[in-house]
Amino acid sequence: MISVPALALRNVDVPGSVFDAEKLRQVSIAEDLRRAFELVATVCKKPLCMTRPEIFTHGAARRWLGERLGSVRNHICLSDGSAIKVIDGLENHLFVFRSGPHKNSVALRNLLSWAPELFSHVRSQVNTFHAAALDGRLVQPPTTLLLPKARHAGVVPEFLEFFVNGHAAQENAQRIIDRGAVAAPTLSDFTEVSYIPFTESSTFDPIFSRLLAQKIAATYFNPEHCVLIRLPEMPDDAAPWLTPLTAALEAIRGLGIVLPKVPARNVLLLQHDVPESFFGSHQDRVIFTIDESFDFWRYTQAFYRRLQGVTYLFDGDRRRLPAVIQCLTSILGRPPDGRAAPAATGPWLLNWGRKKTAPRRKHGG
Repeated sequence: MISVPALALRNVDVPGSVFDAEKLRQVSIAEDLRRAFELVATVCKKPLCMTRPEIFTHGAARRWLGERLGSVRNHICLSDGSAIKVIDGLENHLFVFRSGPHKNSVALRNLLSWAPELFSHVRSQVNTFHAAALDGRLVQPPTTLLLPKARHAGVVPEFLEFFVNGHAAQENAQRIIDRGAVAAPTLSDFTEVSYIPFTESSTFDPIFSRLLAQKIAATYFNPEHCVLIRLPEMPDDAAPWLTPLTAALEAIRGLGIVLPKVPARNVLLLQHDVPESFFGSHQDRVIFTIDESFDFWRYTQAFYRRLQGVTYLFDGDRRRLPAVIQCLTSILGRPPDGRAAPAATGPWLLNWGRKKTAPRRKHGG
């Protein structure tokens, strides 16, 4: 049984609260929800879908559900962070598939603080490392890793050159947009390419914002390096470039880090995640810099294992660290080669598998 947030289906015609999963494949739903659904559906023999588990808690409704379920013994709750649904009598599993929006991360954090007992009913969590404090102990369902087997056939987005010139963030964002898109970078021109997905949640994290600003400042003066910044995906965004770009600029300005006021040809902005195919044969010179709000399950395990490295910013209860390290080590196929806490109480900066970078290829040779 796969339960789907009812809000995600508000404009979708489905045949009742319980229906065959095939129906979900035939309707229009958000791309991240579809990817999450397809991932969990691959491990189910004959999946069913549900929209409102809370109406089947007792009485005739629960008896009807029991008959409908038959031999089904597992329930996977697809959650946007605002609710955790459990079904009594089934093994419950949680997949928080939409961590990037700030309101979602706040909602989940509040939920685990106000109702930590919910986690005691969750047998495992898919692709996340969340935990709740219950009666002084940490309740952290074990993580089940579930990554796609095949690459997603996405398109390469447009790129804009980054720069700030002292004006207000929105005005500066508009100047960047007005300059127009530039050609996609040729990765073979660089010895190191940093890919940094900047989620909306990340823009509220001064540590991650500072990390990004420092990387931008250093790259300006190093033509051997390139930084690709995936802008925040903003919910219900009426200005697909202006709003996320303004949010990103506001987050990294005012941190005491001097950024040059001219366009950077090796610091580029993009709206959407790049597909794996974009990196081609140059993945061994690519470093991902991510935090907990990035849905790392968008990419295949084979892709991660070919990367030069991954830098992961962890900010939370240190008792959660072992699960994070174990899972990311499993994905990358190598242990972290370093960790550092910027302050006495964290957050932690974890680095995985930095390999020797491939030599730079010159133009024409």
